[in-house]
Amino acid sequence: MGYLGKASVTDEPLDRILWYVTVLDALLGEKVPGFTGAMRRRLSNILATSEAEKKTVGNQFDEVYDFRSQLVHGKQYKKKARSDHLYEARELARQAITWFVDFVLFVDDSLRRRKVDYNSYPRRSELLAVLDHDGSVINYRSGYSNDPRSDNRECSRPTRLILFRTVILRIS
Repeated sequence: MGYLGKASVTDEPLDRILWYVTVLDALLGEKVPGFTGAMRRRLSNILATSEAEKKTVGNQFDEVYDFRSQLVHGKQYKKKARSDHLYEARELARQAITWFVDFVLFVDDSLRRRKVDYNSYPRRSELLAVLDHDGSVINYRSGYSNDPRSDNRECSRPTRLILFRTVILRIS
């Protein structure tokens, strides 16, 4: 949340974009080959409620991340800075951090109720692996599912948990 705070108090719009993307990287990134694609997929999985929305979120992320990369690596801007770069970066970061805090609190609450020892909680890499799954999605708040066998194929809000049972079964 510190990076989000830094973005909020920085006066320079380009610096704000860098801080907002740093929020996304801190939440969803890993030092692995193809990390940008993993961040895109994770962000789309947590913020989108349909395939069309996944594409939109992914495109927004690509646009913001590409712009950030041009800034960081000192390349000539292929595209001119748009006012919506800042807006999109801020919204993606804000929504992702809100979702992630909700997600972690839900996991913690569920495990505490089951009296699972803290040392047995899933690690960050395990939680991120859950977010990589593109299959059946369950909205843990409302019980909606996008499983093709279900009548409720889209979640009512982006606060979703992907295959939470996988994580719970691993630590049980």
